[in-house]
Amino acid sequence: MTDPEALTGLTAAVAALSTVQCADTNRVASMGICQTGRHPLVLAASRPMSAALVWYGSAQPREWAVNSKYPRALDDVIAAVDCPVFGVFGETDHLISIDDVRKFRDCLERHGKSFDINVYPQAPHGFLNDTMPGRYRPSEANAAWTHQIEFLKVAFDLDRDRSRHFQRFAADIGSAYDFSKHVRFE
Repeated sequence: MTDPEALTGLTAAVAALSTVQCADTNRVASMGICQTGRHPLVLAASRPMSAALVWYGSAQPREWAVNSKYPRALDDVIAAVDCPVFGVFGETDHLISIDDVRKFRDCLERHGKSFDINVYPQAPHGFLNDTMPGRYRPSEANAAWTHQIEFLKVAFDLDRDRSRHFQRFAADIGSAYDFSKHVRFE
């Protein structure tokens, strides 16, 4: 899906929330996983959001290239984001290296964005997916989900001082880390 296609669909979804009586449209977050990890950033770059949640996506080298799928540079997308960004990555991801995660973090930092990024030890790409036994890591998935809930409490706080930025990066990486040895788990 291209960024413009994603933006059309996500914008329609957010607009539909305004028709739901119990929905609080002052507290809206968008979550993307893997290939859709970029989409919350694209949405947050185009409209006010409470948070953009990125689960092992939006950091691969291909994400930084401008092309027909990604007509706007990721650096420019991140520059336009006006909400806190939550990022979850795995140490043993076969698609996204620790250097890729650091590039993503550095871009957020360079543009003065609030963020909370975590790299979980020995977690492969897709470690939240409980339908793929080879990838699923229950302990790391539960810890990441709990961390996301705590992050959302801060992001959804309407009294939060938006003149202050929080920037957190936590990574648990082995001293023998070697991205070239990472494999795809099913």
